[in-house]
Amino acid sequence: MSIKSNYDDKAKVFNIVINGRFNIELQKAFKQAYVDINDKNITFRVNLEFVDYMDSSALGMLNLLRQHADNAGGKTVLVKPKDLVLRILKLAHFDTLFQIEL
Repeated sequence: MSIKSNYDDKAKVFNIVINGRFNIELQKAFKQAYVDINDKNITFRVNLEFVDYMDSSALGMLNLLRQHADNAGGKTVLVKPKDLVLRILKLAHFDTLFQIEL
């Protein structure tokens, strides 16, 4: 499991790519990926294409990222979740809190 991130400052898009299991073990790395990004009106794009497992701690981490983005007038977009991850997001009603791009 790993997290990679990059920032396109011209487009004001911060990309986070998660690979493998998205659980409590990624909490510190996930937060460190975005915590120093405080630009206004930024879009955080979380690529879930390579996530094969997600638990409730991952949902909490996504919610904290959403709050961070909202505080800066930005937004958070969840990108390409696999079917299992999409079902988890929908069960938690995250489809009402986040934009999800399939």
